[in-house]
Amino acid sequence: MNLFVKLIHKIRYAVESFINGLGIGMRAKLILIFLVIKVIPLIALTIIAWTQSQNLGNELKRSAEELKEKANIALVRLGDLAVEDSVAALNNSATEQIERTSTDLARQIADFLYARDDDILYAAGLEPNDALYRHFLDHKLGVLVKQREWVLSEDKKTWVPAEDLQTGSYSASSNTENDTNYRNTPRILWETKDSPLYHEMTYVDLNGNEIIKITTSNLMDKTKKNISIKQNTFVKAENYFEELKKLKPGEIYVSDVIGAYVGSHLIGMYNPENVAARKLNWQPEEEAYAGQENPTGKRFRGIVRWAAPVMRNGRISGYVTLALDHDHIMEFVDHVTPMNERYVEMPSAFEGNYAFIWDYKCRSICHPRHHSIVGFDPETGDPQVPWLEDKIYNAWKASGIEKWDDFVERTNWPIFDEQSRTKKPAPELTAAGFVGLDGRYLNNAPQCTGWMDLTAEGGSGSFLILWSGIWKPNTAATIPYYTGNYGNTKRGFGFVAIGAGLEDFQRPALETKAILDRVNAETNQELLRATNDSSRAISSNLLSTTIKLVISAGFMILLVVLIAVWMASSLTGSITNLNRGISRFRSGERQFRFHAPVKDEIGTLADSFDEMADSLVEADRGPLVITNKDLVIIYVNELSLAVMGKEREEVVGLYYYDYSVYPIHSEYDPITALEGSRESEIIFFAPHNCYYKGEATYLTDKEGKKIGYIITTTDVTELIQQQQQTAEQKNLLESIFSASPDLIWYQDTKGKLLAANPRYASLSGIASTEIAGKNEKEIVPCLLLEAFQENNRKVMETGKPFYIEQRLVFADGHKEILDTVLTPVFDNTGVLAGILGFGRDVSTRVLIEEELRHTQEELEKAVADANRANEHKGDFLARMSHEIRTPMNAIIGMTGIVKKKISEPEPNPIEILANIGQIETSSQHLLGLLNDILDISKIEAGKIELSDELLDLPKLISTVTTIIKPRCNDKNITFTVNADIEEPAFFIGDSLRLRQVLINLLGNSVKFTPEMGRIEFNVSIKERKDGKALLAFSVRDTGIGISEEAIKNLFKPFEQTSNQISQRYGGTGLGLAISKSIIQLFGGNITVESKVGEGSVFSFEIRLPEAKPEEEIKIAITDIEGKLKEKRALIVDDVDINRLIAVNMLEYTGILIEEAADGIEALEAFKASPPNYFDIIYMDVQMPNMNGYESSMAIRKLDREDAKSVAIVALTANAFKEDIDKAIASGMNSHLAKPLEMDKLLEVTFKLLK
Repeated sequence: MNLFVKLIHKIRYAVESFINGLGIGMRAKLILIFLVIKVIPLIALTIIAWTQSQNLGNELKRSAEELKEKANIALVRLGDLAVEDSVAALNNSATEQIERTSTDLARQIADFLYARDDDILYAAGLEPNDALYRHFLDHKLGVLVKQREWVLSEDKKTWVPAEDLQTGSYSASSNTENDTNYRNTPRILWETKDSPLYHEMTYVDLNGNEIIKITTSNLMDKTKKNISIKQNTFVKAENYFEELKKLKPGEIYVSDVIGAYVGSHLIGMYNPENVAARKLNWQPEEEAYAGQENPTGKRFRGIVRWAAPVMRNGRISGYVTLALDHDHIMEFVDHVTPMNERYVEMPSAFEGNYAFIWDYKCRSICHPRHHSIVGFDPETGDPQVPWLEDKIYNAWKASGIEKWDDFVERTNWPIFDEQSRTKKPAPELTAAGFVGLDGRYLNNAPQCTGWMDLTAEGGSGSFLILWSGIWKPNTAATIPYYTGNYGNTKRGFGFVAIGAGLEDFQRPALETKAILDRVNAETNQELLRATNDSSRAISSNLLSTTIKLVISAGFMILLVVLIAVWMASSLTGSITNLNRGISRFRSGERQFRFHAPVKDEIGTLADSFDEMADSLVEADRGPLVITNKDLVIIYVNELSLAVMGKEREEVVGLYYYDYSVYPIHSEYDPITALEGSRESEIIFFAPHNCYYKGEATYLTDKEGKKIGYIITTTDVTELIQQQQQTAEQKNLLESIFSASPDLIWYQDTKGKLLAANPRYASLSGIASTEIAGKNEKEIVPCLLLEAFQENNRKVMETGKPFYIEQRLVFADGHKEILDTVLTPVFDNTGVLAGILGFGRDVSTRVLIEEELRHTQEELEKAVADANRANEHKGDFLARMSHEIRTPMNAIIGMTGIVKKKISEPEPNPIEILANIGQIETSSQHLLGLLNDILDISKIEAGKIELSDELLDLPKLISTVTTIIKPRCNDKNITFTVNADIEEPAFFIGDSLRLRQVLINLLGNSVKFTPEMGRIEFNVSIKERKDGKALLAFSVRDTGIGISEEAIKNLFKPFEQTSNQISQRYGGTGLGLAISKSIIQLFGGNITVESKVGEGSVFSFEIRLPEAKPEEEIKIAITDIEGKLKEKRALIVDDVDINRLIAVNMLEYTGILIEEAADGIEALEAFKASPPNYFDIIYMDVQMPNMNGYESSMAIRKLDREDAKSVAIVALTANAFKEDIDKAIASGMNSHLAKPLEMDKLLEVTFKLLK
């Protein structure tokens, strides 16, 4: 019996534990007991019967559903496989097509650029001349598509042509066998225009001066300038003259694309809606042209400059340049699209389907959006800042460096720095309209890296990139143009890139997929309908069975439940009310109280709860608000009501955010912060002049479920004010510390740096924020470390400040000289804590001091050189005075003798002619002296040139021999000529200059060889090769010889071996200096071998082109006497005697002669004469009022036929190439040197009038 009782107790205990574990109330327990006793057996029987019928029905439904699913999966898989293969094939085909288009464009552009190489080489061969250059440019034209007028569309969202574009008509198939897939594209009828290829053509001399400048547009300055000065170049951005000076014959210089940058404050479609959204003024004409996005904007106008040396007489005489109009490069890509329409009238970047060009550095040079093209600031000539990544922009601005390109160069900022779509461009540059694309720093565009990878070896290719949510193929193809600097990279000129969206190419496959999906859906619906019919039949039977079971069991259950509820309710009502009140308080209704009327056990418990609730409310020290999960206010305490300025009845039950001090979803909102797992920000509440910080927690029920929010507010005004004061003081100190131009650092006694400003950190290139905690060994360069440590040791040993001058090399390579002071810092106990260092840059001061010292030394040396030069020139002037006076005395003296003899009753003609011959000899000698002086001045100015003319070597040798042999005979010197040449021997060279050298060398030998001596003149042809001959000349004598010391100064102007030599033999000391310079122009050099007392050998070799002989026309007086009676000449010279000499020389011809005293008289005489009145004009070039060059050009410009045909002969003091060239350039036909020689005068006259 006891065992049974114990078992009953155990069962009761287990049941009570189970029921208590459920956490249900007393009422529920009572109801549960009734249900367990009466309802559970009935429910169990009902469930067993219902379960078995459900299992049978479900099995039938599962079988039907499985069959439907298998059929559906098979259909979907079949469609997906077909579409996937089609999409892949279309993608590959589209990519191949775009790659081929990119490569074709790149090759076409390269061919176009190489054609410009041909143009510049052709131009270099032209004679620099305004007319020729103008003619050249007039025939260099390209075709550009002429832009039509575009206006805003009716909805003001896009731009459209003002008039519809006319297109050619379609042509139908004329043969039915060709009708299958017959496609015809009509002809494009865009309006085009012929446009000059070049904006400008110039000829620049060796000093950078623009001698000739022809322009074809208003883009270029028409004023001729010196382009060696950057400010005088196009948009002040070119420095090509330095590159021109490096060019060798046949080489070409080609510049980068150069033009003024045009910006835009709006990227994308320029329409009123977008302009208003960005709060801009409507002025499309002031923003950059952007194709169909803004067809009325300002265009980028740029050039690419070509240049090549101009060769004359085997030397570079200057440079010709051509400035290509950048529009002709743009034209290659402006009308290309990867879409089915193939070509567009105007480019558009709006949908991303367009072609563009990047240069070899990945800078945009052709783009539908002209604001994307990099350019220059026309005010400064500096590169305009491109669209930099915000990281680069912020670092630049923080550096204090004025120019962005200086910043990236000095900091060695990496290019293509981890480019990713997650990076952003600087918003300041976007707002300022500086959005040029330089791929090196456009780090939010990873495709730039892809393009550079594709073209690294000069090839092409493509890749896919997810851009603006769309997968787009991007292609790049190298432009294989490698002239000039473009030959330094395998990318050549740069590369063509094309972008396109895949959706347009995939459209056929996607349309097929849509059809398959529709068929599959219809089939699936049919299967589903059949399955549902079966399921409904099964379910109907099951439902009927279930209803019967439920009705029978339900009635009994309902009866039991009603009885149980009635009994439990009467027992548990009071407890339920108490529990409901507690739940309300827990749910946030902190104002709820029971105020129990009955003071039984339950009433006493309710009073205790009210007291506890009052204590909790009074414990809140700040504003408190409680809401439900819909943010409706449940409770608000008095402090919070004071902040809101409301009564409780005005806010309870209303939306929390309507009264909250924290804006909804802001960084200050504590609820938003709670949802985001972060702290809310502090907000300033102006009405109370306070700072509040809100904190929210979840309000939960007894199961821990979130049912609302508890929002508390803390007044942090006093804390914020303290933080602001501290921050202001800290910022002030940091600004002074960081902005200081001096190096400032503080380190402990062990060399560990505790603080350093950016200037000190630049020693190693480490950021100043990262320098704390590093040892000076990690900062100071190795070469300077030992000195730094030694200086620190001295400070620590002495405990006193230490002053030094240091020369430092910084991380970026620049050097500075610093005045440095190291100051010991002690703690409050007097122990050395560290060293404070200040270093000030005094480089400029030290450099100025050194420069002053250097200048002083240079000045002293210059004074010494000037004194020495004055001594030489003083000797030269003394010798020159003697040399000029000697022939002048002879001329004046012999003139007096001739006048005396002529006045005698019976003058002796033979003696008079002899005296006149002596006057002529002295005059020729005096003329030679003057020519030497002119030649040495031209040599020193670098203006002497050789002419290319027919050189008859045997004739030259004969002429020289004829001049020298009489001089040798006068001194009984044996003169031998050894000419090892085969006649005829004709070459191209300056015979006059070569004769000048030979006569000088032979004349010196005659002068310094005593009587009965010997002189050998040797000429030979040592080599003939490739149409050129190596000529060797030497002069050997048995004269006085030259010492080794004297040979060193032998070829210097104004020098002679000694004053004694000058006094004994005479001479100016210019002959050998002139001869050496002339031979150097021929490409040779004069060498000397000599021994004092034995004689000297002067020799040189020159290489000349061989030539064929020309028929020589020799004119004798008797040949032309009286033969020009029908001709009329005009002699123009401001000196009467010069005109008289010319008249007398021409009188034998019978020509009729008129005279004019200057260029103006000559011009007026020609104007006043009838047509074809004058046959020839002899024009002196140096005259007052108007010189001969100006007069000749003025005559040639007259509007009459004979102004172009009349022969004009220049009369000048010299017959060298530069004089002849200047005369011909002025419109003259020939040239004669003064003093006039009759045979030359008659020869030229006959040639021009024959």
